[in-house]
Amino acid sequence: MTTALGIAPDSAGVGTDPLQLRKIIQARWANPGIVTGLGCAGRSDLRYQLSAGVAVCQRSSADGCTEAYWQGGTTPSVLVGDASNPRIDVVCIKANDPTQGDDDNQVVALVVQGTPAVSPVVPAIPAGAVAVATMRMPAGATATNAAIVMAQPDYAIPFGGSLGVLADSVYPQEDNYAEPLIAASAQIYVPTRRLVEMGVTLTCGSTEIDRGSIYARINLDGNAIRTFEHAIFLNSATSGFFTEIIEIEQGAHTIALVLIPGAGGIFHTYGTGDINSWAGQRLVISDRGVA
Repeated sequence: MTTALGIAPDSAGVGTDPLQLRKIIQARWANPGIVTGLGCAGRSDLRYQLSAGVAVCQRSSADGCTEAYWQGGTTPSVLVGDASNPRIDVVCIKANDPTQGDDDNQVVALVVQGTPAVSPVVPAIPAGAVAVATMRMPAGATATNAAIVMAQPDYAIPFGGSLGVLADSVYPQEDNYAEPLIAASAQIYVPTRRLVEMGVTLTCGSTEIDRGSIYARINLDGNAIRTFEHAIFLNSATSGFFTEIIEIEQGAHTIALVLIPGAGGIFHTYGTGDINSWAGQRLVISDRGVA
């Protein structure tokens, strides 16, 4: 039996317990990550400065999620840079839980220091922690203001919200071809079953025939899901735009744009530098929300 959030405990004090609350919070988010704030910067000492903000934390899917507010401040001190090699520091926010082995119930900032190496790797962070910054600490550094930001942090996405543009790939060649060509390919990851829009732009023509066609095929994980036909003309480049929205399952996927000539002497046109440039052969993959 469970009690809904917003319903008072009964006369025996039975009501919503912490796990139930965490499962309710989990249902609101597609993934753990930063909600707002939590910007990280180096200092003139061996601590990192972390601004105030909120993060969604998760120990495991079965444990649900917490929403953790950090009031802003400094992290614990880290070691000076190794004498010979750089290392990677991961700055984290963690929602402590005494029922799961933590010392208290506070939201804390911590830093996981990687192993110095010629090519250092990102260290694993504790269960329940959310990475808010990944910093490369140079060899010999004596303060964190020498550290370099390596990657953007993950942001928590409200369940059902759009993930935005997942991939944007352009084939920048100007050439002729007579065989099927993989003009663009992208690897994407979606945290839940999603509706994904694929936009295809073609800019091409023919050097051999007065009028013909080129076919643009979209492949999902190696399987064809849609083919579009674009008319081409002799010695004249024309542009066409096509879209398709499909449902894809949670996980990693490969989406490819395959161009198939339906006539001879097909050529591509592409240009850069000003607003009059041709768009070329382009595949843009955008998330449209949960399916």
